[in-house]
Amino acid sequence: MTADSARSWPRHGRGSSPLETLTHAVLGEDWQAVLVLLGANWPHYMNRHPAELLDALSALPAAVLAENPRLKVAREYVARTLSAQGRPLVFREAVSSDMLRTPLDRCAELTAQSVALRAAGRFTDAVAMVDTAKEVLAGLRHQELQDVARALPELRYQWGLTRELAGQYHAALTEYTSSFDYATATEHTRMQAMSAASASWIHVLAGRTRAARQWLDRIPPSTPDDWWRHRTPAPAQFTRAILAIDALQPETAEHLIDQVDIRQSAEHWAPYQFVRGVVAVYRGGARTQLAELEAFIAEIPEQQAATGGNAALLGLTRHTLFTVLGQSANAHNALHDDRLTPAGSLLTQLAAVIEARWLAHNHQFAAARKFVVPLIGAATAYPRVLVPALFIAGMAYRADGDTTTGNEYIIDALNLAPAYGLFGSITTNMRNVIDDMIAEGALDPAAADPIRHAPASGVTGSPFVALTPREHETVTHAAAGATVTQIADAMFISPNTVKTLLKNVYRKLGVHTRTELTTLAHAHGYPPFTRPVPKNETGTTREPLQNRLRPSRHQ
Repeated sequence: MTADSARSWPRHGRGSSPLETLTHAVLGEDWQAVLVLLGANWPHYMNRHPAELLDALSALPAAVLAENPRLKVAREYVARTLSAQGRPLVFREAVSSDMLRTPLDRCAELTAQSVALRAAGRFTDAVAMVDTAKEVLAGLRHQELQDVARALPELRYQWGLTRELAGQYHAALTEYTSSFDYATATEHTRMQAMSAASASWIHVLAGRTRAARQWLDRIPPSTPDDWWRHRTPAPAQFTRAILAIDALQPETAEHLIDQVDIRQSAEHWAPYQFVRGVVAVYRGGARTQLAELEAFIAEIPEQQAATGGNAALLGLTRHTLFTVLGQSANAHNALHDDRLTPAGSLLTQLAAVIEARWLAHNHQFAAARKFVVPLIGAATAYPRVLVPALFIAGMAYRADGDTTTGNEYIIDALNLAPAYGLFGSITTNMRNVIDDMIAEGALDPAAADPIRHAPASGVTGSPFVALTPREHETVTHAAAGATVTQIADAMFISPNTVKTLLKNVYRKLGVHTRTELTTLAHAHGYPPFTRPVPKNETGTTREPLQNRLRPSRHQ
């Protein structure tokens, strides 16, 4: 400990407060006492005195750190936590495996490695590190578990964040719940707030709004002594904003998301951008939001945006913004091609129902029904998926002439929507169907009043949705300026077939010339937005989505 750092410590005698006792032990270079105090009072120091805690950790001699290598990780963790903006997302000091003397040392180092891996976008590898750390924890005897209990709120929160960023929302919720329980037991109020906020976000994303509100209510009130009291956990604001959208209060949602300084929660950039995209549906500014989003993506490591939950949320955000702008080709290409898996994760099911809602908005009910009918049985744990899926299925059956089945599905959706406060999942053209059912005497007007008087979204229809896959491909080439011969060569068809396809396109879109077609196509996002081909976590390239969705030339 240097003379300068010693002078930074208040010179109290051995007092009764944990800080005074730690101060006295550091000044007296009683490192064994310092270790005992850190183990016994870690939550108190993190909640109330993190700067002094960092000074204490920085004062530890090299020999003490060598015997307790987890404290190197702890020192870096506290420094990262105190730095509100621009802090690195990786730990600078790794600890060699031969230095890991205790289970807590191993858990701390494995957790630090998972943080470094997720910062690089290697979410699969990061989850593997978390799994290994959990194996270490599972092998502990009761007394050993008690010895590490005070570190578990932060460890399990980090494990939850790793799983969330990997798209493993159910497993992440389990970790956040455990983190909250340990934080409550050890009176670690800051970790109570962070884990409760993150749990609320996962619940609200799934549409479990009552559970989301319950978790928000579990966030403990801060006191004037809590240094973090001005840093509301970002996921809590995301939750409140989505709840406001669900309650048809977009102005409130905009105010809430505008309060978030994402620089203080850099790893939460994907949900932040997603919520801003949803707000833009009602409040405008989609073009500006899209430009800011793409500028942000250009500045972060490629894998951060190309894999895991980040990639899925990014796809949903781009789809939302492109849809508001009427750019149907870009909206379609923004979603992942695994969206057709009804038994998939929460994010893939959300993608499926969002695609179906877009199709229904453009009166492509048969195509929409292929998405939503499998979801109705698979999405029972995800009301945000189930409510619109029921409604869209009902619209599809009505459009096919089966009004009895259609009305049953829609009434089921209308019964569920108020139970979860999910009025925002019913879009403008869905309200038109409600009006039709009321006129037919099939629905009580009072049952749909909140939805009928909701603010309209800015989503517009797209004439291009009526085109076949081959006609879409023809438009893509034509909008890029290709001649008939060039289109024929690219699609391996004859020029006469190209002319026939163009004639069909002109008729469906209501245009008469190639110039009119090109102008309309550009307004709706043709040729589709292109991005660099991302590499997956093994380092190999992944084929662009528009290529993987391209129809067979023999169709």
